[in-house]
Amino acid sequence: MIRQVISTGAGAAVLGNPVHAVADLANKANKLSEFGMHLKARDIVISGTPVAAMPALAGDFFDTTFHRIGNISVRFVP
Repeated sequence: MIRQVISTGAGAAVLGNPVHAVADLANKANKLSEFGMHLKARDIVISGTPVAAMPALAGDFFDTTFHRIGNISVRFVP
């Protein structure tokens, strides 16, 4: 398996501070309910991404690390 770093970023790049992105989400809680979505106590909120989305194809494997949270991996199968 070939591993390469595709992108890196910092939460501070999202609206200048990740707190601003979370506050914006909290202020739009009514908008979320229009789509049947709700925030619950202990939900994890990711403030946004300072990196571009990557296309995924069958067979691709992605692994990411969130500082202080841990790793998340996904493999796309045909």
